[in-house]
Amino acid sequence: MAGHVRGGGQGGQAGGRREARGERPCAYGLQCLTVSVNRYSSTQLHGAVFEGIDPRSPTPLYEQIAARVRVAVAAGELGPGDALPSVRALARELRINPATVVQAYRDLAIDGFVEIRHGHGTFVQDVPGFVRDEERTAQAEKLVRKLLQDAARLGISAEEIADVFAAETGVSIRE
Repeated sequence: MAGHVRGGGQGGQAGGRREARGERPCAYGLQCLTVSVNRYSSTQLHGAVFEGIDPRSPTPLYEQIAARVRVAVAAGELGPGDALPSVRALARELRINPATVVQAYRDLAIDGFVEIRHGHGTFVQDVPGFVRDEERTAQAEKLVRKLLQDAARLGISAEEIADVFAAETGVSIRE
């Protein structure tokens, strides 16, 4: 895809230099800048999805990557047809071996979250609603388990957590 952005100024002053930078004369004496957008060239669109991948975690990197994609699909951040970053681009950004990204993408393909089109990229599948709901429930369970583990380490009881939860949300979780 390409678009044009208009800028001020008169055309022709820098001649070929502007053409080399992608600028070209536009109507009304303005300069137009041609901007190319390639959705497969960068992980910037998906930066938040892959933010916080931790190489020191006991969870393997490929599992962390796959889990992040599953969560993004379940939350609606990634929709059907969205392209994931290329294996090389994601590996470069995360500074990991490309084979790790390949393993994550294969696991996601096996689970039906993505489709790998060789030579074209990896794309999010249309995941049924019940699968997204199951993934959201699984993530909620993980969050609660981690909260309870962290609270136990700090000596905070489940009752104290329930009180704080009720105060923050207005929803009681007591029996």
